[in-house]
Amino acid sequence: MCGKHKFICFHIYALFILLTITGKSQADYVCPNPSNNNDFIYINVAAKTCSINGTTVADDYIIFYPNSGGGNIEFELGSDLYTPYANKPATFSDGSVSGSDDFYVYTCNTAPCIFAYDGESEGVDARFSFSYTPGQAISSFTVFTPLSAPANPTVTLSGAPATIGANDFTITAQFSEAVNAFTANAVNVTGGAATFITTTDNTSFTITIDPDETGDLSINIPADTTQVQGGGAGNLASNTLSVTYDGTAPTLTISGLPSDRNNNDPVTVTFTFSEAVTGFDINDITVTNGSKSAFATTSASVYTATITPSGSSTVTVSVAQGAGKDGADNDSGAASES
Repeated sequence: MCGKHKFICFHIYALFILLTITGKSQADYVCPNPSNNNDFIYINVAAKTCSINGTTVADDYIIFYPNSGGGNIEFELGSDLYTPYANKPATFSDGSVSGSDDFYVYTCNTAPCIFAYDGESEGVDARFSFSYTPGQAISSFTVFTPLSAPANPTVTLSGAPATIGANDFTITAQFSEAVNAFTANAVNVTGGAATFITTTDNTSFTITIDPDETGDLSINIPADTTQVQGGGAGNLASNTLSVTYDGTAPTLTISGLPSDRNNNDPVTVTFTFSEAVTGFDINDITVTNGSKSAFATTSASVYTATITPSGSSTVTVSVAQGAGKDGADNDSGAASES
């Protein structure tokens, strides 16, 4: 068996290699044929060229060593290729691969054998495959392109409220395929921070956002925050969510109780909020020395109730803080009237 950049001895086996290089059309050039037993095949992925016994001048290269060691093909990967290769193992039929880092040996057990690798280096598609039959002479060595570059997973953010206050809220990050987990600080948040990320399938992630209460929020996930599971292409940048910050809590005014009364006749009391709220109902009204009934909604910010005094003591109507919430989830203020 021959090593890195060493001459190959004895006879050469038939070798047919498919190399995908982004940006070229299928079968647009043919590499020179090896003519000697000690020749090796050099492919410069970045320059999109191939030659016999070429000099390695870039980190994006592949060298194939046809070998006399019982049906073996040795291949060497440039430094920009062997890291993604290690993270995304090749597939092969009726053969085996040994080696690590930049140098590997593929052994064919029963011909023909097929070997395939699918990876990417700095935007250059480095996928390739080859098949060969030991014991036959090499007739040609052809470069083909492309089978399609590894797809970068997309990610879409959704679920943010249009307006928020001081409370945390969650959004969803939906990836087009399963990706590795990523940390909250990898999410870009202007006007707050991502504090927690959960997922059950590594495709849909729930992200908790904590506003810093200084202004409007902008949220996105940058490109290459995570990668396809098992190694491979990094994600594309997400869309950007914009959320309006509203830090002003709604105020409440209670009116309609008479300042003086001579009987216990029912009166209509009005509850007026400074803006539209939700969640306010009769259970949020407290009456001292009287009872409440006939709660009604005039508008999203104006409500009424009938208050009936009991006895001669002063009647007090009050509403606690947080009885209603505005569209930004701010709690309404407290109010009282006697």
